[in-house]
Amino acid sequence: MKANLVCAGGGLRGVGIVGALCALEREGISWEKAAGVSSGAIIASLIAVGYTAHEIKKMMIDFNFLKFKDKGVLGKIPFVGNAIGLVKDKGIYSGKKLEKWMEKLLEEKGVRTFQDLNGDNGMRLKVIASDITSKKEMIMPDCFEEYGIDINKFTVAKAIRMSVSIPLFFKPVKIKVDGVLHYIVDGGVSTNFPIEIFDRENNSIETIGIDYKYTENYGIKQDNAISYVLDIADTLTADRVRPALTEKNIKRTILIPCNDLPITEFKLSREAIIKLFKDGYKSARVFVQKRGVKT
Repeated sequence: MKANLVCAGGGLRGVGIVGALCALEREGISWEKAAGVSSGAIIASLIAVGYTAHEIKKMMIDFNFLKFKDKGVLGKIPFVGNAIGLVKDKGIYSGKKLEKWMEKLLEEKGVRTFQDLNGDNGMRLKVIASDITSKKEMIMPDCFEEYGIDINKFTVAKAIRMSVSIPLFFKPVKIKVDGVLHYIVDGGVSTNFPIEIFDRENNSIETIGIDYKYTENYGIKQDNAISYVLDIADTLTADRVRPALTEKNIKRTILIPCNDLPITEFKLSREAIIKLFKDGYKSARVFVQKRGVKT
């Protein structure tokens, strides 16, 4: 069975999405197109370029995500570096290492720009970010003409970096349009689960979305200034990760338990990672059994 895939954002909760994809892959489901937000955009892009769910699992189970907390020169100044980075760069971490990691993975499948993903059935990937200057959602590459972006030159890895740029945590990506500087941040600020993104394109292809069950109470959990700011960043995205799903969308959505894992948490034990994966796997199995998905 061919379907379109939509992956919600949620930091390391994305390991649960990988678990769900492994279960769906086992059932013989493959993907026509994929879309994602934030960490969901990372997974969607890997699926779109041809990685299997099990290959993505191998990448992530033992991966040290702390590598992505890459501070710039100012951020490395003892005691005050984080605060200076926030004031000057509007974020603590640069996001460059994550972008380079994505470049390498995508290029191994022969993909660099969005044009490389433009097939006979149209664009195979959509990445969602938020333009906080214009205060609107960015669906890439659909919005490229509006922003004067050349689809043949703009890299998929850059779009992923834009989509995962949690406000205040990662530095925003800056794009100049008609002389105006636009700040681009995490897609979850505008929409975190665009389940209807492919509905107008081809109604003969079913969409399967993967989102999370949110039961946590986002609050200020730590008592130092930087943690306080990061909790605000976490809340900015969290407020948009609870979509009011219609009955139609609930039926095509896999919901994965995620407990109280913060979006900005980049350090988990291997046991916690495996639990997330298993929760995703089990949730997808329940979905398949309930829906009676035909492969």
